[in-house]
Amino acid sequence: MKLMYEKVLPTENSSWRYWLYEIDELPFNFHYHPEYEIALTLNSYGQRYVGDHIENYEDLDLTLLGPHLPHTWCSSQSILGQEQQVYVAQIPVAWIEQLTNMPDLMALKSLLERSKRGIKFSENVSKKVAELFKQMAKESPSERFIGLIEILQLMHDDKDSQLLSSSGYNIAITSDLSLIHISEPTRQEAIS
Repeated sequence: MKLMYEKVLPTENSSWRYWLYEIDELPFNFHYHPEYEIALTLNSYGQRYVGDHIENYEDLDLTLLGPHLPHTWCSSQSILGQEQQVYVAQIPVAWIEQLTNMPDLMALKSLLERSKRGIKFSENVSKKVAELFKQMAKESPSERFIGLIEILQLMHDDKDSQLLSSSGYNIAITSDLSLIHISEPTRQEAIS
Protein backbone atom coordinates (compact mmCIF):
# COMPACT_ATOMS: atom_id res chain seq x y z
CA MET A 1 0.00 0.00 0.00
CA LYS A 2 1.58 3.27 -1.12
CA LEU A 3 1.43 6.18 1.29
CA MET A 4 1.00 9.57 -0.39
CA TYR A 5 1.76 13.09 0.80
CA GLU A 6 -1.05 15.66 0.52
CA LYS A 7 -0.15 19.33 0.21
CA VAL A 8 -2.65 21.44 2.14
CA LEU A 9 -3.33 25.07 1.21
CA PRO A 10 -5.32 27.36 3.54
CA THR A 11 -8.73 28.66 2.49
CA GLU A 12 -8.64 32.19 1.07
CA ASN A 13 -8.37 34.85 3.81
CA SER A 14 -7.76 32.17 6.46
CA SER A 15 -4.83 30.64 8.29
CA TRP A 16 -6.35 27.13 8.09
CA ARG A 17 -8.28 25.15 5.50
CA TYR A 18 -12.06 24.68 5.52
CA TRP A 19 -13.40 22.56 2.66
CA LEU A 20 -16.40 20.57 1.57
CA TYR A 21 -15.94 17.60 -0.76
CA GLU A 22 -19.12 16.46 -2.51
CA ILE A 23 -18.47 13.26 -4.43
CA ASP A 24 -20.19 10.07 -5.53
CA GLU A 25 -17.80 7.78 -3.69
CA LEU A 26 -14.64 8.03 -1.59
CA PRO A 27 -11.70 6.32 -3.32
CA PHE A 28 -8.99 4.60 -1.29
CA ASN A 29 -6.25 7.23 -1.01
CA PHE A 30 -3.99 6.43 1.97
CA HIS A 31 -2.20 9.71 2.69
CA TYR A 32 -0.74 11.99 5.34
CA HIS A 33 0.04 15.67 5.84
CA PRO A 34 1.67 17.74 8.58
CA GLU A 35 -1.59 19.44 9.64
CA TYR A 36 -4.16 18.41 12.23
CA GLU A 37 -7.40 17.35 10.51
CA ILE A 38 -11.02 17.33 11.57
CA ALA A 39 -13.08 15.22 9.14
CA LEU A 40 -16.86 14.84 9.19
CA THR A 41 -18.28 12.32 6.69
CA LEU A 42 -21.99 12.44 5.80
CA ASN A 43 -24.22 10.27 3.55
CA SER A 44 -21.40 7.73 3.35
CA TYR A 45 -20.77 4.15 4.48
CA GLY A 46 -17.52 2.25 4.08
CA GLN A 47 -14.18 1.66 5.78
CA ARG A 48 -12.00 4.17 7.64
CA TYR A 49 -8.23 3.58 7.88
CA VAL A 50 -6.30 5.56 10.54
CA GLY A 51 -2.73 4.46 11.26
CA ASP A 52 -2.99 0.74 12.05
CA HIS A 53 -6.75 0.90 12.74
CA ILE A 54 -9.39 -0.25 10.23
CA GLU A 55 -13.08 0.09 11.00
CA ASN A 56 -16.41 0.27 9.21
CA TYR A 57 -17.96 3.73 9.43
CA GLU A 58 -21.45 5.08 8.85
CA ASP A 59 -23.16 8.42 8.36
CA LEU A 60 -22.02 11.14 10.80
CA ASP A 61 -18.44 9.90 11.14
CA LEU A 62 -16.36 12.53 12.97
CA THR A 63 -12.64 12.22 13.63
CA LEU A 64 -9.66 14.32 14.69
CA LEU A 65 -6.31 13.24 13.27
CA GLY A 66 -2.90 14.40 14.44
CA PRO A 67 -0.05 15.54 12.18
CA HIS A 68 1.52 12.91 9.86
CA LEU A 69 -1.03 10.25 10.86
CA PRO A 70 -1.82 8.21 7.71
CA HIS A 71 -5.54 7.96 6.94
CA THR A 72 -8.23 7.44 4.33
CA TRP A 73 -11.90 6.65 3.96
CA CYS A 74 -13.15 4.27 1.28
CA SER A 75 -16.77 3.90 0.16
CA SER A 76 -18.86 2.80 -2.78
CA GLN A 77 -21.51 4.86 -4.52
CA SER A 78 -24.59 5.46 -2.42
CA ILE A 79 -27.48 3.19 -3.35
CA LEU A 80 -29.79 6.13 -2.58
CA GLY A 81 -28.05 8.26 -5.20
CA GLN A 82 -27.06 10.94 -2.70
CA GLU A 83 -23.71 12.63 -2.95
CA GLN A 84 -21.35 11.86 -0.11
CA GLN A 85 -20.10 14.88 1.79
CA VAL A 86 -16.86 15.33 3.70
CA TYR A 87 -16.33 18.51 5.69
CA VAL A 88 -12.66 19.05 6.44
CA ALA A 89 -10.77 21.46 8.66
CA GLN A 90 -6.99 21.22 8.31
CA ILE A 91 -5.06 23.21 10.88
CA PRO A 92 -1.33 24.01 10.77
CA VAL A 93 0.60 22.67 13.76
CA ALA A 94 2.38 25.93 14.66
CA TRP A 95 -0.88 27.87 14.48
CA ILE A 96 -2.93 25.58 16.76
CA GLU A 97 -0.06 25.03 19.19
CA GLN A 98 0.40 28.79 19.52
CA LEU A 99 -3.34 29.11 20.12
CA THR A 100 -3.32 26.45 22.83
CA ASN A 101 -0.49 28.24 24.64
CA MET A 102 -3.06 30.90 25.54
CA PRO A 103 -4.36 30.28 29.10
CA ASP A 104 -7.95 30.32 27.78
CA LEU A 105 -7.36 27.37 25.43
CA MET A 106 -4.65 25.42 27.26
CA ALA A 107 -7.14 22.64 28.09
CA LEU A 108 -7.21 21.73 24.38
CA LYS A 109 -3.59 20.51 24.54
CA SER A 110 -4.72 17.13 25.85
CA LEU A 111 -7.07 16.77 22.85
CA LEU A 112 -4.23 17.51 20.44
CA GLU A 113 -1.98 15.00 22.21
CA ARG A 114 -4.64 12.28 21.97
CA SER A 115 -5.19 13.05 18.27
CA LYS A 116 -1.77 11.61 17.44
CA ARG A 117 -3.54 8.22 17.53
CA GLY A 118 -6.71 9.52 15.86
CA ILE A 119 -9.95 10.10 17.75
CA LYS A 120 -13.50 9.10 16.81
CA PHE A 121 -16.32 11.09 18.42
CA SER A 122 -19.80 10.20 19.68
CA GLU A 123 -22.95 10.57 17.61
CA ASN A 124 -24.18 13.35 19.90
CA VAL A 125 -21.05 15.47 19.34
CA SER A 126 -21.00 14.58 15.62
CA LYS A 127 -24.52 16.01 15.19
CA LYS A 128 -23.55 19.27 16.88
CA VAL A 129 -20.37 19.55 14.81
CA ALA A 130 -22.33 18.84 11.60
CA GLU A 131 -24.55 21.86 12.33
CA LEU A 132 -21.50 24.06 12.95
CA PHE A 133 -19.73 22.89 9.78
CA LYS A 134 -22.86 23.54 7.66
CA GLN A 135 -23.30 26.98 9.22
CA MET A 136 -19.65 27.87 8.47
CA ALA A 137 -20.38 27.67 4.74
CA LYS A 138 -22.20 31.03 4.95
CA GLU A 139 -19.87 32.74 7.38
CA SER A 140 -16.92 35.12 7.21
CA PRO A 141 -13.39 33.91 8.06
CA SER A 142 -13.63 35.37 11.58
CA GLU A 143 -16.96 33.63 12.21
CA ARG A 144 -15.50 30.36 10.92
CA PHE A 145 -12.61 30.76 13.35
CA ILE A 146 -15.10 31.04 16.23
CA GLY A 147 -16.89 27.94 14.90
CA LEU A 148 -13.60 26.03 14.80
CA ILE A 149 -12.95 26.84 18.47
CA GLU A 150 -16.49 25.67 19.31
CA ILE A 151 -15.85 22.39 17.47
CA LEU A 152 -12.57 21.81 19.30
CA GLN A 153 -14.28 22.48 22.64
CA LEU A 154 -17.09 20.03 21.82
CA MET A 155 -14.47 17.40 20.93
CA HIS A 156 -12.52 18.08 24.13
CA ASP A 157 -15.67 17.64 26.26
CA ASP A 158 -16.80 14.39 24.56
CA LYS A 159 -16.56 11.70 27.27
CA ASP A 160 -17.51 8.99 24.75
CA SER A 161 -14.71 9.63 22.25
CA GLN A 162 -12.48 6.70 21.28
CA LEU A 163 -8.81 6.47 20.31
CA LEU A 164 -8.23 4.67 17.02
CA SER A 165 -4.59 3.64 16.37
CA SER A 166 -2.75 1.43 18.84
CA SER A 167 -0.47 3.10 21.39
CA GLY A 168 2.60 1.51 19.79
CA TYR A 169 1.76 2.63 16.25
CA ASN A 170 4.53 4.64 14.63
CA ILE A 171 5.42 5.30 11.04
CA ALA A 172 8.64 6.78 9.74
CA ILE A 173 7.76 9.41 7.15
CA THR A 174 10.46 9.58 4.54
CA SER A 175 11.44 12.62 2.54
CA ASP A 176 11.64 10.44 -0.58
CA LEU A 177 10.18 12.67 -3.28
CA SER A 178 8.64 9.68 -5.01
CA LEU A 179 6.05 9.61 -2.22
CA ILE A 180 4.91 13.17 -2.80
CA HIS A 181 1.58 13.38 -4.54
CA ILE A 182 -1.05 16.09 -4.31
CA SER A 183 -4.39 14.38 -4.48
CA GLU A 184 -7.85 15.82 -4.88
CA PRO A 185 -11.11 14.03 -5.62
CA THR A 186 -12.39 14.19 -9.16
CA ARG A 187 -15.16 16.57 -8.16
CA GLN A 188 -15.00 19.06 -5.33
CA GLU A 189 -16.66 22.21 -4.22
CA ALA A 190 -14.80 24.99 -2.47
CA ILE A 191 -16.63 26.96 0.11
CA SER A 192 -15.95 30.66 -0.14
